[in-house]
Amino acid sequence: MILAAAVMAAACSVSDRPPLPSERERLLNQAFAVADADPAQASALFADAGPGTSLENSRMAVWATCLERSSAGPDEWRRYLNDRPSEGFGVRARLALISALVDRGEIEAAVGERPFLPAESRSKADELLFAVADPATRAGAAERLSISSPSFLSSADPGLDRQLASKQSPSELLERARFWRLAGQPSRAATELRRARWKGVDEQMRRRELARAELAAGSPSRALGALPSGSNAEAEDHVLRAQASRSRGWHLFPGRGEHRFFRDCMVAA
Repeated sequence: MILAAAVMAAACSVSDRPPLPSERERLLNQAFAVADADPAQASALFADAGPGTSLENSRMAVWATCLERSSAGPDEWRRYLNDRPSEGFGVRARLALISALVDRGEIEAAVGERPFLPAESRSKADELLFAVADPATRAGAAERLSISSPSFLSSADPGLDRQLASKQSPSELLERARFWRLAGQPSRAATELRRARWKGVDEQMRRRELARAELAAGSPSRALGALPSGSNAEAEDHVLRAQASRSRGWHLFPGRGEHRFFRDCMVAA
């Protein structure tokens, strides 16, 4: 009985002890401890720790910050990407890799990384590629930026932006106008679209995008004047007309003829 009790007591004592940390946990503890003082060493420790089920988001977040603070090179960013970070961290790391490759003069490799980015993030890569000395790479980036990031290109090289915009097709100009609007500069989109005159479906699409831009810029009257009407009007045109009429009515409220525009809003809706 005494022996059995001793065995049971020993078993309980062992089970009460906290488990020894795994090798991964030990490396993570070291990495987090030195992250502020030595980001390069912390980066190496985070890499050695590898993926796991615990603290993975924290590992990837702090690791990326450490790589940035230590001006990491392409190899370190590739090592980070090999651990398959989530999309947010992955975009951040891919852009940092492209920047590091540009700094190293590895332009072909930098261009090769661009397709791995989501479409909505590729203009950020083009902004990095626009800064390189290679004429062909810079020209390709500029052509894409003139559509996807006109706010950047018009600031970086206004003359080049105007030159490229003058050669764009209707579909490219419409896309450029959309990106002006999404960048918070709808008045720039409206100014460019007012100068254009096309035919057929292209003209209907121009007027629709112009109405969106005018409405976003706070000009409901101009939006109403731009919208396709009659048999050319589509469902979105009626929605935009309702929005513009309502906005115009509130501009006139109170007592300056707003009732007509509120009525037009109801009819269009």
